[in-house]
Amino acid sequence: MRVLARQFADGDQDGDGIAETEPVNVVVLVPSDRAAAAWERYADHTWRVGDLETGVKELQTGHVGLVVPVNKYDGVNLPAGACRLLILDGFPRPLDGVERREAVALADSTVRLAREVQRIEQGMGRDVRDGEDYCAVLLLGAKLATAIHEARHLALFSPATQAQLKLSRDIAGQIRGEGLDAVRQALRACLGRVPQWTQRSRRALAEVRYDEQGTVRGEAVALREAFNLAATGRTPAAAERVQKAVNDLSGSDRALRGWLREQKAAYLHLTDRAAAERALAGALDDNPFVLRPVNCGAPVQLKAAAVQSRAAAEFLAGRYRDGVSLRLGVQALFEDVVWGEEERSDDAERA
Repeated sequence: MRVLARQFADGDQDGDGIAETEPVNVVVLVPSDRAAAAWERYADHTWRVGDLETGVKELQTGHVGLVVPVNKYDGVNLPAGACRLLILDGFPRPLDGVERREAVALADSTVRLAREVQRIEQGMGRDVRDGEDYCAVLLLGAKLATAIHEARHLALFSPATQAQLKLSRDIAGQIRGEGLDAVRQALRACLGRVPQWTQRSRRALAEVRYDEQGTVRGEAVALREAFNLAATGRTPAAAERVQKAVNDLSGSDRALRGWLREQKAAYLHLTDRAAAERALAGALDDNPFVLRPVNCGAPVQLKAAAVQSRAAAEFLAGRYRDGVSLRLGVQALFEDVVWGEEERSDDAERA
């Protein structure tokens, strides 16, 4: 894929070593310096936050080649020729320590999935800024593959992106087993504005409709209201507001319930440390990744092997809908076990 990206940047779309088409700008979004290092020998530039403003202007004014922005999946506009081939190589990383801790605690929550899908969609939308713009997008890595394969993730994408992903799956089905050359031909059909491709793409989006009004999740409203109460010194009322959000949650999202109960404990801690400890103990029952109370509960005896094996089988059947989902899920776990990066330690331990 890296060789292919370099060839497209040079105008050698058929990979024969001869530039037969106009060279294009290729942008590769990566989540970390480690991921950027894998592109170093192919890239014309590797950009970090301080380089982006100048670099983006260069892309918008002419051909630059293959560039690799590090952990910048939003806030960058690459219209028209600024980017014709966009590659997301790896899952967007949380931006700071608070987000990283939240990502671990809410890993199995729909809330976290929605935020991850939003960042993926933001990354994919860097390059198409109006109805006449076009760009080919490639997603690399098990986690991104899971996001466009699993029903839980797919349901969280916008209607237009869902339509485009469905079209991509249809194309993928047609070229299954034909190797990278078939992928190359599909990219050329898109970038070359082949009529059959453009007509089919437009048909796929013709019936897309968006909701007239957006929605904000109830717990997000509750946490903002609780913060406003606490900012004016009403921390008991803030804790009560968070508890109301806990009561309003459906029973399936235990990870989120535990996380909210930890937020409640944080407010209680300012006026009643004993009540905060009790709230935190309850949060731990729902989510094992929240903070521990000072006096943790009694140890729990492990289940017998047969019971554990049945539970494991039920868990796998409930989590993965088919063999592809299972393979991608396990591969995604291995991708999270990264040594030598301090900010990835929580991810590695959880995986």
